[in-house]
Amino acid sequence: MLLASGFAGSLLSLFFFFTLSGRIQIEDDKNKVIQRNITEIQNISYNLRLIDTPNPQFDEIDYSVRIIDLSTICIVEGGIPPDFIKVSNLPKADNSMIAELENIQKIWEKFKEKKSTIIGEPLYNNIKTPFDTIINGNRIEHFKTTVVYNPKIAEAQSEIQKLIIEYRTENEKLSQLIETKKSKLILYQSLSILLIILLIGFVSFRIYKIVKNRVLKNIKTVETATHKIINGEVENMDLAYSQEDELKQLYETANQLKFKILDITQYVQNLENDNFLTRLDQYNKTNKLDIALVALRRNLNKKKIEEQTRISEEKIRQWSLEGQTKFNEILRSHASDFNELADDIIKNLVLFLNAAQGGLFIYNDNDLQEPFLELKSAFAYDRKKFLTKRIALGEGLIGMCAVERNLVYLTNIPPDYMEIESGLGDAIPKSLLIFPLKTETELMGVIEIASFFEIKQYEVEFIENIGQNITSTLANSRIGTRTSELLKESQKKSEELAMRDAEMQKSIREMRSTQEEAQQKEAEMNSILSAVDQTLLKAEFLTDGSIISMNRLYLSKMEYHFEELKHKKVFDFFRAEEVASFREIWQKLIADQTSGLEHRQLSKNKNILWFLSQYSPIKNESGNVVRILYLGNDVTHQEELEERNQNLLNETLGKTILISTHENTIKQQSAELHHKQEQVQNQDVEISSLQTAIDNSLLKAEYSTRGSIINANIKFLSTYKIGFDSLNTQNVRDFIPKDHLPAFEQQWSNLHLGIPFHGISQRMTENAQELWLSEAYTPIEDKDGIIFKIIYLAIDITELITNKKSGDISREELNKTNQELVNNFNEISKQTNLLKKEIQAKKDYNAALMKRFESPADKKYYTWLQNLKIS
Repeated sequence: MLLASGFAGSLLSLFFFFTLSGRIQIEDDKNKVIQRNITEIQNISYNLRLIDTPNPQFDEIDYSVRIIDLSTICIVEGGIPPDFIKVSNLPKADNSMIAELENIQKIWEKFKEKKSTIIGEPLYNNIKTPFDTIINGNRIEHFKTTVVYNPKIAEAQSEIQKLIIEYRTENEKLSQLIETKKSKLILYQSLSILLIILLIGFVSFRIYKIVKNRVLKNIKTVETATHKIINGEVENMDLAYSQEDELKQLYETANQLKFKILDITQYVQNLENDNFLTRLDQYNKTNKLDIALVALRRNLNKKKIEEQTRISEEKIRQWSLEGQTKFNEILRSHASDFNELADDIIKNLVLFLNAAQGGLFIYNDNDLQEPFLELKSAFAYDRKKFLTKRIALGEGLIGMCAVERNLVYLTNIPPDYMEIESGLGDAIPKSLLIFPLKTETELMGVIEIASFFEIKQYEVEFIENIGQNITSTLANSRIGTRTSELLKESQKKSEELAMRDAEMQKSIREMRSTQEEAQQKEAEMNSILSAVDQTLLKAEFLTDGSIISMNRLYLSKMEYHFEELKHKKVFDFFRAEEVASFREIWQKLIADQTSGLEHRQLSKNKNILWFLSQYSPIKNESGNVVRILYLGNDVTHQEELEERNQNLLNETLGKTILISTHENTIKQQSAELHHKQEQVQNQDVEISSLQTAIDNSLLKAEYSTRGSIINANIKFLSTYKIGFDSLNTQNVRDFIPKDHLPAFEQQWSNLHLGIPFHGISQRMTENAQELWLSEAYTPIEDKDGIIFKIIYLAIDITELITNKKSGDISREELNKTNQELVNNFNEISKQTNLLKKEIQAKKDYNAALMKRFESPADKKYYTWLQNLKIS
């Protein structure tokens, strides 16, 4: 009875203890809510002070007001406060807190009222202040507007600070009440713990007395047996109990424990010997120990397998890492020689995979119509194989691999695919691996590996991993090799181009001369054709006799309009009995035989006309006759024609001497013109050489009269650190230091007066780097004597000036160097001017000489001569 009472008292005490723990937690949560309300009202005050900033935090103020409102309601009415992760469901406030909560609520309402005042009122007020002014004896009233801070907002902000202090004070009082209540609850909890301890002690004492009197002896026996079991002495242990009571079950349990320990011992020994097939004889599905032992066996077996797998994977990882390191070194050491790189890759790949042989095929797309795979390197049985092989795309396994760009792995190789020759004879490989060397967009080649052993999956993955590096290195090596070859070829072509350039310059000059002659001849030909249209009958026919064109004179003689001839042919102008003979003449014309004859034709009105005609075949670029040119003269009136021919003969005899004289004069003047042209060409070569020497040794530029850059050589651009694209945006003043600009403007004004300038000057590059130059500015005049540009030549003496500043060169040496530079400038300018004057004089002479051939008398003579030849 006493024992039961003790148990009941202990349970009640425990219930009281946990109830008090929940109450204490609730009081702690109330304090948290109060402290957060204090923090939120301070945040509201801070944000209200920022309302005159560009971004006032009205959302933050509204959020804090809502949190305080809801939290206060939870404290008073009960509930879960907002925005708390772990807070209890607060109960309704008791009477001891009502007074303080009402005070806090009043302060909070005042605070919200002042907050509304600050937010609702304008920040600033406009105050008008009257003042008077007297103008012409009249008093005029004015108002001055002054912007002042709103006094209501200032007063509300001051009140808010006081309310915050009151709010904090009242909340601290409320917190103190909660802490007092919490202290009482903790005291009650401590008393309940003390009561629990006393009751547990009483119950334990009563249990001890019962056990001691009834079962202590038998327990001692079982204890001894248990110690033997613990010490492993279970073989000879025998427990017997004859009485039929509760202790007999204890003895039987001890015996069962003995046999269970023996079974577990044997089981564990088998596990120690890695016998994971062993079983428990007394296995019980509900026994946690048996379940744990079976799980132990399963876990040990799993860990052994995992350990074996880990060791195997570690070996594979080490093997792969070693291979990647080895091939990275190979790719790095032979990247410059494509052939050596290919040999080293396939050799080491075969050896590293313990394969029998391998081949590296490179994709060759020199012929875009028929690209193919070329065997670049082969290796088998520790030696390089010198084989030549070419495989088209799509041909065999290698060709298909190149087309599909996918790895091919075979273990069932056809007998006729390949045989590997060794010192022991021929044998068919057991496995074959073909994989493409590719990038995302391009194919580099294909590698083929054959082995007497099965190629493992990790070996395939290793090959795929290093394939990208091999592809990139081979591509870079091939590009380098091609670049080297192209560089050599480019150097060779540059030399040839330099030679051709000189020849081209000569050809251009000759072409210009030829073009001028062609233009002159074209003008003469146009005059001739015009004369032909005015004096001769002219027409063009196709080879079938169709009419292409006919001049006005011919149309008027034949009494036709050209539109009427669209469906007619040349044969329609002859009488029926004469058509056959004319067709024979026409066939000879088509066979490229010129024909001249006197024949008669019929006009539209069937009038007979006698023409002295000349038919000439016209061929295309292939040499085939495509048109027939007709030139003719009306000889209907024979007597007039004979008289005219006699006159022409007399005129011809009279002009023969004149023709001969003119031809001799032309030959002499042509020879003289040719000699002068050769001299001009030689002078052009000298000027070109001089220009090249200037470009290689001097800074050269051309400035407009405003100072903008018209042109500049490469040495100028590199010295001043500017790009060719930005050349036209630069001005000569961009290179002058600011303190030197006044003196430079005076020198530039002198250049406009035709006064050249030379000397040593300090200049600045675009990135403010200091330059010292010995420079010369030379004004250039046009044909009217007006200066239209400035030639600039300079030598970079920055290093000399720098050495002088550091004491490495004397002032005398610097002056001597500068004088030599000035002399060089003068000499170059002098030679350039002499050459220009001499070339201009020769050009003027040539122009005058050419003008003689273009005189009206000569043109008239050439026109007459051509007309005479046609007649």
